[in-house]
Amino acid sequence: MRTTAFPLAEVVSESARIFILRRSRELLGLAVIGVAACLGIALATWSVSDPSLNHATDLPVHNGFGFRGAIVADLVMQLIGVSSIALLAHLRCSGGEYSATAISAANPAGSSIG
Repeated sequence: MRTTAFPLAEVVSESARIFILRRSRELLGLAVIGVAACLGIALATWSVSDPSLNHATDLPVHNGFGFRGAIVADLVMQLIGVSSIALLAHLRCSGGEYSATAISAANPAGSSIG
């Protein structure tokens, strides 16, 4: 039995591949910004009294993302501490730059649309 595989280059046109690549870069950049925002909320609502992997308690969770947010925020605070602000800034800038690179590549002349 013979099977035929079609390479993506033969099935999808060049302009469609460029379109898909740019949109995926934009989505990835926005996802990184979203992760930075969620991590920022988890860290902003972090409390020492929240339950985590090394702190068992029956007290209610005060973290904005609940139990999972409390664990993530506690791990980040234990690993890098207050420097997590720099991590958030780096994630935000990297995501924005990744999205902007995809957008500027879509319009290399820099002219406005419309």
